[in-house]
Amino acid sequence: MKVPSIDRATVLRLAELAQLRIDETDVDGLVRDLESIVAYASELSDVDVDGVPPMQRPAADGAAWVRGDVPHPELPREGLLAEAPRTEESGFAVPAFVDEG
Repeated sequence: MKVPSIDRATVLRLAELAQLRIDETDVDGLVRDLESIVAYASELSDVDVDGVPPMQRPAADGAAWVRGDVPHPELPREGLLAEAPRTEESGFAVPAFVDEG
């Protein structure tokens, strides 16, 4: 399989589409990193999967995805809040991430 080439223009276009600001000094490093990632991923096309049945998840029995709904004792609120860097009223204080203005 031919590995698609990654160049500066591709990296800059991907950054634009993802609405990322990339410092000009980082572009060449990103080109090398993305080329390496794409080359590694293309190696998967060389893997012989004949006779391997398709599956929806890694654990055929679903054990890795489903666990029992078992109640556990509550953790003490005061102890948890004592470990928090910031608290507000009776909970954790976290930075706002949505501009509501």
